[in-house]
Amino acid sequence: MDALFRSLRERARARKFLLLSVWLWPWLLALFGACSALYLVWCVLAWRCAGNVDHRMWGSLGRVSVGIAFGSFVTECLLILAAPLS
Repeated sequence: MDALFRSLRERARARKFLLLSVWLWPWLLALFGACSALYLVWCVLAWRCAGNVDHRMWGSLGRVSVGIAFGSFVTECLLILAAPLS
């Protein structure tokens, strides 16, 4: 009898989790999109401002760093999107 109640509680939790995740999914996707857009704007601004230094080495180093950071971000996004849902 205890196993039956445990099974019913687990099913109820699974349903609640499923409903919550279905309701939250669009909002989390919108939040991820907004954060991605903000990060892209930051990368573009950092790239443009990297040339405004007295020593050319620092400008080049800044642009390489921004390029690596943006490439890492894009790679991470692609890995997340390509991951199986199970």
